[in-house]
Amino acid sequence: MLLLTGLLGLTLGAAPARAASQIADHLQSIAEAAFVAGDYERAYRYFELAFVEDSSRTDNLHRQALCAEQLGQYPKAEALLRQVLLRPDARPDAHFDLAVALYMQRQYREALEQLEAARQLGVQTATLDYYQGACQFRLGQYEEAYAPLSRAYGTLPQQPGWLGYYLGGTELALDKYQEAISYLEPAYQSTPPGEFRDHIGRLLAQARDKQAHSRWWSLALRLGGAHDSNIFYEPDDYGTPSDRNGWYGYADADAALYPLRREAGSIGIGYHFYQSVYFEKSSDEQFSNYNLTTHAPRVETSLRLASGKVPVYLSADYEYTRAILGGEHYQDAHIVTPGLSIAERHWTATRLGTRLESNRFPDFNQRDAFYAAPSLAQLFTFFAKGDGRLYVEASYEHNDAEADTFSYRGVGGYVATNLPLYGPLSLLAGTRYRYLDYLSEVEQRIDRKIVVDAALRVQATKWFDTTLGYRFQNNTSLENYSYEKHLFYGEVGVSF
Repeated sequence: MLLLTGLLGLTLGAAPARAASQIADHLQSIAEAAFVAGDYERAYRYFELAFVEDSSRTDNLHRQALCAEQLGQYPKAEALLRQVLLRPDARPDAHFDLAVALYMQRQYREALEQLEAARQLGVQTATLDYYQGACQFRLGQYEEAYAPLSRAYGTLPQQPGWLGYYLGGTELALDKYQEAISYLEPAYQSTPPGEFRDHIGRLLAQARDKQAHSRWWSLALRLGGAHDSNIFYEPDDYGTPSDRNGWYGYADADAALYPLRREAGSIGIGYHFYQSVYFEKSSDEQFSNYNLTTHAPRVETSLRLASGKVPVYLSADYEYTRAILGGEHYQDAHIVTPGLSIAERHWTATRLGTRLESNRFPDFNQRDAFYAAPSLAQLFTFFAKGDGRLYVEASYEHNDAEADTFSYRGVGGYVATNLPLYGPLSLLAGTRYRYLDYLSEVEQRIDRKIVVDAALRVQATKWFDTTLGYRFQNNTSLENYSYEKHLFYGEVGVSF
């Protein structure tokens, strides 16, 4: 009798357990179907109910955490996965899934520890390599990040933008600029517009800029034609203009060699040549021959004073310019431009510098002068529509000439932008303003000078472009002397 009673008790006790298991099976099947269908909220809810019915099923808890990750609920996923890892039957890939949740919360160091644990337990996937390299990249461990990111890039069937971003950024940090470009360009093209695409664009712009400034040579040539219209309002008959108009062609070439060109500093020698030829001569003999030729050899030097997140550069360039106007020796100039540059962010840089000139005019000694112009400039890079730049400068000018008539002091400002419009088309625009107080006839001679430039440029290839532009210039003096320039031009250019 006692034996019968014991057997009956065991039978009755097993019935609820079997019922709970059956309910858990049913709930789990619903959760699995919802997970496969991408309905992660429903899947999460039913995995949770199945676990309540049968808490021995560690896999349900694990799958519930995966649903939380898919829903972007990474703190919740982290908490669930830590419960999973406390169980003896936890799968090795729980370490990997926990690493993903930690990565998404920017806990990169602990994520690396979980990835290493997953690898030691036999988890070997290209996705694991990707997250390992991504965490090392975020921690500044670029040399260590390269190997896993390279393995992931060669294995994953579809290259996500993030992988190209990380691998390109790693190559850039290792000073491999061409390799960085090869990863960042396809990542940029395949990523939809948004903040992440802007991040890729910033790295791509840096890589291109550093590549251009790492070659041991540079070469640029521009050929163009222009119509120059100049209107003069003389003080004696103010309001009755005289003008000088003409068509001319020009060539502008620049070449440089760099025996030393590194991130830590550079030394270079260069040469700039300009030649204009007027096709129409003015009736005024004073302007009958306005062809201009300039020769300008130079020496460039730069030195990186501080590294790290805020690099500081010291530069000093020297240039000698010889100008020939109308076949006659017109001007000699010795120009020194020292400067200090600070790259505060990947999108902004500051430059404090000065321009020192010693000018000599062989046929007009009264204009011989020493000119100094200290300036403070700020460069912004923005990517609302691609690679755009904004340049802002403020300066002070002092010209100490042999004759007070040509001596002045003043202040000036300059704003310029390069704004991408559509595809290879961009807008180049700038405005310069100068307010000059002459030392001679102080109460009468204060000049205001403004120059406005606007141009459309089509960058057909990396090395070839075409430009159509317009320049307006106005000089106004309190002596009621005014001068206007209207310049229309078109040019083609190549640069390497």
